[in-house]
Amino acid sequence: MNAVEVFARCRRADEDIETIRADIARYREIATNVTPKMDDIGGGHGGGAKDKTATYAVELARLEEELALRLREKEAEVTACTQLVSALPPTVRGVMHRYYVMREALNVVAKHENYSYGYTRNMKADGLKMIGEIEDATVQTVLPSWYR
Repeated sequence: MNAVEVFARCRRADEDIETIRADIARYREIATNVTPKMDDIGGGHGGGAKDKTATYAVELARLEEELALRLREKEAEVTACTQLVSALPPTVRGVMHRYYVMREALNVVAKHENYSYGYTRNMKADGLKMIGEIEDATVQTVLPSWYR
C-alpha cells in the first residue's frame, strides 16, 4: 500500500466506521423484529423464523468483526499519517495533518492555518505529490505488520 492510499483511507475511516455501525444497527433491528410467517406456525417444518434469525446473527457477528478491524486500521492509519507527515515542510505538514488526520474541510484548514483557500488547496496538492513520492517500503515501516 502506498502513502497516498493510506492518507485517503485515513480521511475516509470515520465514514467507513459509521457505515458499518449503521449496518449493525439495521441488522439488529431486523433480527429483533423477525416473526414466523403463518404457514411456519402451523404444521410443517416451522423453522423459517429461526433460520432467518440465525442468518442475521451470523451477519451481525461478521459486521462486528469488520467494525473492530476497521477501528484498528484507523488507529494504524492515523499513526502512520502522523509519522509520514512529519517529513513534509511545515506549511504542507499542517494542511495535510488537518485535512487527512483531523478530517477538516479545506476551508476550515485554511482558517486554522491562516492561509487563503487557494493557497491551502495548493499546499494540499503539493503535499499529495510529496507523499506520492514516499517509497512503499517506507510506508510499510510505519504500518503494523497485520495491516493489509
